[in-house]
Amino acid sequence: MRSTVEPYAVIREADVKWERRVWRTLDGRDPMNAWLVGRKSSCMDLMTVPLTTLREYPDMVLYAPDGKGEDGAFRKAIAGAERTAMLLMNDTAAFEVERFMLKEDWIFDAARGVMEVRIIAFAPMVIVRGSEGEVSGHRPLFWLYYPEWRAILGTRPALFPGDITLSFESLFARRIFRSTVTKVSNLQDRAGNDHGSGLDLLLQSEGLRDQLIHMGFDLWHY
Repeated sequence: MRSTVEPYAVIREADVKWERRVWRTLDGRDPMNAWLVGRKSSCMDLMTVPLTTLREYPDMVLYAPDGKGEDGAFRKAIAGAERTAMLLMNDTAAFEVERFMLKEDWIFDAARGVMEVRIIAFAPMVIVRGSEGEVSGHRPLFWLYYPEWRAILGTRPALFPGDITLSFESLFARRIFRSTVTKVSNLQDRAGNDHGSGLDLLLQSEGLRDQLIHMGFDLWHY
């Protein structure tokens, strides 16, 4: 599959009239998200894509989660023996990955009059088990800088229902997934009473788009 990734439009700082950073979780057990974890001979799952790519291109960086499980502003790379051991675990079942986390920016560009969503990073989330083997939660295993991966994800076909062939990048770009918003902040990450509980977690996640179009982005100025 040839990559058909289009470069992002240039957005001038002066034209940004509204922006928020959003963290969301995608559960691969949801039928709409099955392409995240499904695989066959011609299609990898989203965990296998970076593992195989990182082995082929050692200069590509794998970032360690910080204490909150976030990307830590991409300050700490996973390197050396830790990286080698992780990449040798090519059986993703060993990781028990069933969820992924996205970090993205929602930006209103006044010059073009459009709202854009740009994914900044993504992370596979491994199951955390308690002393009795019970599932006690999920945590990011590592973070990847999405702009660095867009072209690669644009060449990797995903196992999508039916006979439709779409790349991982296309599925993300078209927002063909279901997710839960877990955190919302402005890009300076100021608490500000958690921005009204993340403005009710971006008006209950996917409701944001219609609310912005029909109500106007002034609603988000505190």
